[in-house]
Amino acid sequence: MRIRNKIFLLINTLLSMGSGLITPIMTLYIHNDLHKSLVTAGYVLLLYSGMIAVGYLLGGRLFDVWKPEALVYIGGTLAIFFLFLLALFPKWPFLITFLALYGAGQGLWRSAFSGYMAIIQENDHDIFNNNYWTANIGMGIATLLAGYLYSVSVHLVFVATALLFTSGLFVFARYFSSPKQQDHIEAGDEKLVEHVFPAEMKRASIAILCSFMFLTCISYEQWESNISVLMTSQGIPVQKYSLLFTIATGQVIIFQPLLNKLFPHKPWVERFRLMLGLFLYGSSFLIVLGASQYWRFILGIVVLTAGEILVTPTIPLLLSKYSDRQHRGFVQSLGSLSNTLGIALGPVLGGYLITATGYSGTFIALFVLQLVMMLLVLRLQKTAG
Repeated sequence: MRIRNKIFLLINTLLSMGSGLITPIMTLYIHNDLHKSLVTAGYVLLLYSGMIAVGYLLGGRLFDVWKPEALVYIGGTLAIFFLFLLALFPKWPFLITFLALYGAGQGLWRSAFSGYMAIIQENDHDIFNNNYWTANIGMGIATLLAGYLYSVSVHLVFVATALLFTSGLFVFARYFSSPKQQDHIEAGDEKLVEHVFPAEMKRASIAILCSFMFLTCISYEQWESNISVLMTSQGIPVQKYSLLFTIATGQVIIFQPLLNKLFPHKPWVERFRLMLGLFLYGSSFLIVLGASQYWRFILGIVVLTAGEILVTPTIPLLLSKYSDRQHRGFVQSLGSLSNTLGIALGPVLGGYLITATGYSGTFIALFVLQLVMMLLVLRLQKTAG
């Protein structure tokens, strides 16, 4: 792996650690310290996610038509500035504005790095897998630290995040060499690309992949939100629920590096990997259907995480292959936007579905949804490699 790619992964790991420090404690802080309702906390986090989405869309477009490096500096500086303001004034109603603008800066920065990954992928097919792996390491470390830092002071959480982001920006400025997009394609190759990927078919495949990202995030969010209620109602303590995600993080760290060896980068393998991952996603809900024993929830999260390992890096990889050189950043930002919207809306949509059909009906519906997506994989255009 090139040294530039290793530096890129280091920066993204620092970003993931920073994001992972804030997200787990925000609901607790808004509800317990600022004495606002859980509904209010939910709306604040929805606004935060919405501003990340705005940053992704704007940043993705600017990456393609403007200066990628300048986009990194603007997004990073914006995020760091409002993190320090959050550290100084973490009070209501300043928190709402500062958190939202921090989210916008984070979205700009991350959209630029998604665009860079799409360029790097031309010579390093494993970059998406490696990024997913290192990001999970960063997130796992941050999750362990978040509770401790919050128990000392919420100011410390925001300062630590700002320092991580500042370190990432320093590493980018000092050590990262921006990959250069090829300025032209040989005439014969261009005709081949247009023959294999007519514009309308590329758009259809990109839309299908973005819908996969959105719907799998909604499915995953049921484990991070509504399944906790089911488990505690069965007499399973919250500590055991939290342990599920420690298991999931360890599973990703151990098994993700094996993915490249088990599934080589061939077009049919990538489609099979996506279909298998979707099937595992759906199967996790059948495993916990009517469950009351803790071991079934452990098995469910293990199967779900296996599906996540297969699906999550594959979608941006395929998006990169379906996008042309002039729209790489924007296409990747659409995938990131779909991910953000799925995370933001997952608990709410799941709550409505559970209220209407109960847990059993919801789990069966989510399993069927994954089967439908598996069929849609067959509608994807075959990639050239």
